[in-house]
Amino acid sequence: MAGNPLVADRVDDDHLWYDSVVVFGGYAAGTALLTVGFMAVPGLALVAVVTGMKMVWATLRLLWRRPRLRVTSEGVVDENFWYSSGLLPWSIIRDIRPTKWGLIQIELLDEDAHYELLHPLKRLALLKMRILGLPLGLLMPWGLRGSRGEIVSRLKDGLNRWVVEEAARGEPAGPTREVD
Repeated sequence: MAGNPLVADRVDDDHLWYDSVVVFGGYAAGTALLTVGFMAVPGLALVAVVTGMKMVWATLRLLWRRPRLRVTSEGVVDENFWYSSGLLPWSIIRDIRPTKWGLIQIELLDEDAHYELLHPLKRLALLKMRILGLPLGLLMPWGLRGSRGEIVSRLKDGLNRWVVEEAARGEPAGPTREVD
């Protein structure tokens, strides 16, 4: 997909994080038990269908495991959920830090500009985050294989490496970089 600024063209990934087998296996098993229980109760067929769909989703994530979070030379590629931001280039990232509830915040230089680059369906899904005042660059590492500390460390290493490379070329980079 050349030309799309939200898709990484190269595959020179430094670090990859996949779905956690424990998390999605447990989720699939738990929703399977709930589905069977709801099917046994008259009048809860609709609830059983919803929990059954969640079980299928978790099972598919187990069967077709692919990298959900990548740190590349271009930036951070978040493909954890269908509405995830995709490629966040290093040039638009100001800071990376752990937050409450086990989340990771990627502070962007201009969230509005990145929001406009997203597909309309992703914008619609992320609208609730904007309304609640949450940042667009919010990673949910709960279902990934690896600890939050390790992920934050690798993300910061990637950002620092990019800043050093930009400085070596004489380009302004990092928080001092001016936004167009």
